[in-house]
Amino acid sequence: MMPNTERVPDPVDRARTEILSRAFEKARTHLEEALSEASRRAEAFNLLGVIDEVRGNASSAHTNWRIALLLDPAYAPARENLDRSMLGDGHRHAPSLG
Repeated sequence: MMPNTERVPDPVDRARTEILSRAFEKARTHLEEALSEASRRAEAFNLLGVIDEVRGNASSAHTNWRIALLLDPAYAPARENLDRSMLGDGHRHAPSLG
């Protein structure tokens, strides 16, 4: 019998795909799955911030981006998103999905 070599897609990767399709609830579900598996994933918090920003909840978006930066101070997408939103460039530039 041959071993199953199919790679299970990472929940964060699936969330990115759902965000691009504007399926935000599905994306959030994938991110919750990712965080239940490993609660210290900066990229998951960054994407939660993107979802919050798109839905008009800037305060929650900022919180998620700050958590991402606490977990990984060098995680550039969260820094870019936080800086962009604080400067009011949110509507001129697309958020970074990492």
